[in-house]
Amino acid sequence: MANDVLPTWMATLSARRELEQCAANANNQRRIAAQKSIEVGAPAFFRQFIKELFIAANGCHALNLRGLLLKNKNSCEEEERWSISISAIPPVAKQTSADLFYATGDLVIHCIPSVGDSFNLEFVANEAGVVFVTSKLHPKPLDAEKAAQFLLEPMLKLVAG
Repeated sequence: MANDVLPTWMATLSARRELEQCAANANNQRRIAAQKSIEVGAPAFFRQFIKELFIAANGCHALNLRGLLLKNKNSCEEEERWSISISAIPPVAKQTSADLFYATGDLVIHCIPSVGDSFNLEFVANEAGVVFVTSKLHPKPLDAEKAAQFLLEPMLKLVAG
């Protein structure tokens, strides 16, 4: 019967189970909300990331370097391919580059540098629904500008150093 008197320990156990179920439901709802935020926000994040890379590539002249960001001719609406290269201004002939791949609906931006291992920038969303990226190499969330810095700084050091 629902109106039965329960011993305190059983009532505590029942309440604990109910609390655990509520917490699991809340976690599931947060995960679903984050997934929806990423689905909506990832394309806009990627566009801003490309803008930040373009700004940085154009700013390379301040470091006496050349930067170039190009969209791959084989890109299509569903999948974008970009290449960024950094080179020293002659007489030094140092150069490095990275290729970027992003397909609409993907949860990652694939980054393939010419030097070093390839890695992914994985989309995440905070509780407010703001989209960021993280990487195994940089687990803290990065906005588009910081993600561009994360990608380009090692490249700049390689060419300038």
